[in-house]
Amino acid sequence: MENIDQNRCMDCEAELGGRKRYPIYSSRLAVLGYRCEACHEKSKSPAARKREEEISRLTKEIPKLENVNQDIRRALVK
Repeated sequence: MENIDQNRCMDCEAELGGRKRYPIYSSRLAVLGYRCEACHEKSKSPAARKREEEISRLTKEIPKLENVNQDIRRALVK
């Protein structure tokens, strides 16, 4: 799995442009090549997809703070 051209996807050989390059690592954490966004999504394991969905669901459910601009110094006892 050696990719000489770093500007192409290793799976589909599509041209990689801009910042949408996802690295492929070896067992020693060396970068072997890059994937495009579509191939990166296809290569994810079901566990990784489930984990990402749970995290995105949790971040959407964060409650908003009430009285954000309230001055807390008034509540402190002198």
